[in-house]
Amino acid sequence: MNDESYELVEGNKSPFTSPPHVALIGLPFVIAGSRWSAFWNVFFSLPLVIGNKNQLLTLAAKLSLIFTPPFLYMLASANITGTVTGIGLLLLFAEVKGPARGIAWAFLLLRPQDSWTFLIYDGVKAARNRDYTAAVTTLVIVLLPLLFTPTVIERWLQAMYYPLFVDTLPGYTLSLAGTHGLVTAVAFLAIVAALRAFTFKPGMGLTRRQLADVSQAEVYWYLAVVALVAGPYTAYYMLWLAFLIVRDYGFVRTLLLLLFTMSVGVVLMTAPNPEQVQIAMLLLIMAIAVISPRTRSESEAAIHNQQPAQNQNGSSSMSPSSKWGFRRRTRRLL
Repeated sequence: MNDESYELVEGNKSPFTSPPHVALIGLPFVIAGSRWSAFWNVFFSLPLVIGNKNQLLTLAAKLSLIFTPPFLYMLASANITGTVTGIGLLLLFAEVKGPARGIAWAFLLLRPQDSWTFLIYDGVKAARNRDYTAAVTTLVIVLLPLLFTPTVIERWLQAMYYPLFVDTLPGYTLSLAGTHGLVTAVAFLAIVAALRAFTFKPGMGLTRRQLADVSQAEVYWYLAVVALVAGPYTAYYMLWLAFLIVRDYGFVRTLLLLLFTMSVGVVLMTAPNPEQVQIAMLLLIMAIAVISPRTRSESEAAIHNQQPAQNQNGSSSMSPSSKWGFRRRTRRLL
């Protein structure tokens, strides 16, 4: 890396600086010092991973993910980034509109190189719905501090684009684009998409999935994987984004994921070399792609408490107290 990659910031050769509005909305989470970063990361990321209305057994299994090596790896490198992204995504998951959506974007803009996919996706949704108050709210939050520190915007842009112009070591990022080039990142994403594109149905074999089968959590998981793998630089404190689709899991799938995360932990504990750590994390993303539910009815049954399909006579083909009740409980466990 040559010296031209750096720009002078207040007399020091440092490429990093905070966005202009960090003091406005990020200060409450850093005022106590960096020692609280891991706590805030867990506090705001767990609701995104756990979801709601899970059975007690499933909830306990999902909470145990905190103690698996990948999560501990994430916590060990935690900082304000995971916190503000968690807040922004919690608001987006709630499908907020207007000023609340603008506040969500402002939180995500505290670290746009990690959140750019979510910003683009929700920005397009807002434009289609003509939700212009969201953009106005974000602009006010971001631009207001510039009245007092007008030069910070230049330093922020410099910090944001800095990773595009330097070599990134594999041991410090999940980004394949940053370590092995954009072509490798696109190839990895194509494999993940292929793993999610089909489902197996008894008597029909492999069938192509329909867009209606994709849950909200899966959409955000796709966006997270693209940001993690194809972004210029994504540190391991953002690894929890790879678990967003776990919201759709029942007990059995969560148990399978726990077993795999523990096997990944063997690689992390032996710490062979940074490249193998990156490979282990990327294999974890592929494992999640394989394990995760593939139909909306299956993945959201526990959330929406769906009713059984009716037959041509207008009555249920199964008794709710017998076969359907058993199937519904089985789906929740999955």
